[in-house]
Amino acid sequence: MLPPRSTHLNHTHINLGPWSIVLALTIATFKAVLVVLYFMHVRFSNRLTRIFVAGGFVWLLIMPVLTMSDYISRGWIGEIR
Repeated sequence: MLPPRSTHLNHTHINLGPWSIVLALTIATFKAVLVVLYFMHVRFSNRLTRIFVAGGFVWLLIMPVLTMSDYISRGWIGEIR
């Protein structure tokens, strides 16, 4: 966990413009995968545990997609009185 943390701290001092967010999210995703696989012992678990972890990630992806689709489509119909 220390190499991703030091990478994250070192990249904050460099101005990458819009790529700063991309790099920060990539590092955060890498750290989250490390935590799930090794510290939560999912890598060495049985198949049922892996299915539930994958289902949790699918649900995590569904929620922002639904939220953003609602937010983006609010002005399509027009104002309702």
